Amino acid sequence: NDFSRYINNGVRKPEDVLRDSLQWKAQRIDTVKMNDIYYVNSGCFGIDAAIANHVHDVVNVPFVPESKSYILSIIRNIKTYDFNYVTIKSENHILYEGRVTLCAINNGHYYGGGFEITPHASLTDGYLDMVILEKIHKFNAPYYIHHILTRTLSQIKKTHTYKVQACDVYCHCSGNFDGEEILSDHYHFEINAGSLSL
Repeated sequence: NDFSRYINNGVRKPEDVLRDSLQWKAQRIDTVKMNDIYYVNSGCFGIDAAIANHVHDVVNVPFVPESKSYILSIIRNIKTYDFNYVTIKSENHILYEGRVTLCAINNGHYYGGGFEITPHASLTDGYLDMVILEKIHKFNAPYYIHHILTRTLSQIKKTHTYKVQACDVYCHCSGNFDGEEILSDHYHFEINAGSLSL
C-alpha cells in the first residue's frame, strides 16, 4: 500500500490505476538488495520494525478503521520497546552507533501505513535514503510522531539522514522489509539502479 501510495501520488482506486497504466510507458526503477533478498520500498529497524512486524497481532478492533491499525500498534509497542543498539557503516566509515528509536533505509517515501518518513527519496536516483532517530524518552513519543506526520522529522536534533549507495547494519534485532520480518545480526544493503521495469 505504501509503495502504491508513492507511485500513484496518493490513494487511488485500483481500477483507475489499471486503466491509466494502459496508456503509460514502462520505466526503469531502482531496487534494494538486502543480504540475499530484494525489496522496492522500505526496510526498517527499531520500533518501526516492531510495529510493522506486529501490526496484525490484534485484529477486528471494534469501531477502529483498518487504516488506523499502525497507530494502535505504536501505542501498544512504545511501552515495551527496548531501543535496539545498531552500528551502521558505509564505505568503511561509521555513520551511526548507538540505540535507535527508528531506523529506515528506504527507496520510496512511505512506510507504516502512510508515514512519509523519507520525503526526498526517489526510485530512480541510484541512492538509498536513510533516516535514524536516536533513543528518545517514551513520554515524548507524541512530539516525534507529530514531526513524522508533518514531514519535519529531519529538522530534529536527534535525527540523522543520509543518502548512500550501500551500507551495513549490525544489530541483534529483526528488521522489516516491504512487510516481511527477517532476523539477522548483519544486514548488507546495496542499491541496484534501474534494475526493475515498472
